[in-house]
Amino acid sequence: MKYRIDRDSNFELLRIVAMLLMLIDHAGYMSIQPPTQIEVNEEPMLSFCRFSSQALSSVCVNVFVLISGWFGIKMKLSRIVEFLFQCYFICIILYLGLLLGGYAIPMTASEWINFLLLDDLWFVKAFLLLYLFAPMLNLFVDSLSQRSFMWFVIAFATIQTAHGFITQAPWFDKGQSPLSMMFLYFFGRYLHCYPCRITKFDKLLDMTLYILISLITAFLAFISVKLGAEGYRLFSYASPLLIMASVFLFLFFSKLSFKSPFVNWIAASSFAIYVVNCENHSWSIYTRTIGLWWKTETIGTFIAYTSVTIAIVFLIAIIIDKIRYYLYRLIS
Repeated sequence: MKYRIDRDSNFELLRIVAMLLMLIDHAGYMSIQPPTQIEVNEEPMLSFCRFSSQALSSVCVNVFVLISGWFGIKMKLSRIVEFLFQCYFICIILYLGLLLGGYAIPMTASEWINFLLLDDLWFVKAFLLLYLFAPMLNLFVDSLSQRSFMWFVIAFATIQTAHGFITQAPWFDKGQSPLSMMFLYFFGRYLHCYPCRITKFDKLLDMTLYILISLITAFLAFISVKLGAEGYRLFSYASPLLIMASVFLFLFFSKLSFKSPFVNWIAASSFAIYVVNCENHSWSIYTRTIGLWWKTETIGTFIAYTSVTIAIVFLIAIIIDKIRYYLYRLIS
């Protein structure tokens, strides 16, 4: 990804924050089991804190797609090629490094096929489809009046809530499908093209609403598990509460105004953090290690170890991607 040192840095900072939230999110339920009914009853404060951490961090994916919707995707074949080069370069470098370090074993033929198909990187595949459809989505948006666009977004939100969140239809895949990404893309486009009341709130109110809605999500999950129900669906990317929390965090950053060449330089490699974290071999190490610490360490030590691990993953991703960036410039 190219970067400009003179561009506003508010959304660039949001990209970085979204990736840090993703690392926190993956250190939660992906690494350790969600609080059980027994844990909620015996350790209510700790359980609620875990639900809160999950709710605050689970906005990461939605925020990233909202940014694309806000600016609109302008499809270029060169960008697709660079995007795929970034994914493959990082995955191969990671695998070879872990293989040489004894943390991975040689892959079988079927594993190589899955590797080359980026089977472990669901966001890459979903976002590629969104990227390919973007020209048609943009033409569709341009053909609508503000009123028609508003009702279309409302209808789309209603269908996703009914089938993506309540019934959890597989074609919405709990918000991890290209269809859900298209909804967020449309939502972001509408907020940018037709500013409405919620886009004009004070930025401190935006942050307050993000935190409040996240805590409400955590409270509902806490009560659901306490009563013996399944509360994890509240953290689905298709959850209307999670989407609204994502929107208000997004709107908070949209109202910041500053320029930082360093922030822009780091943000240009922000997507690499996702690839490094979710590549199959590094994902296994990340989740197993954090899961082990949860079982064997005190809460304070667990938080310290996990925080250092998140920082290390962040730095490794930036370093690898900067190498990738300059290498791609040499060969392209």
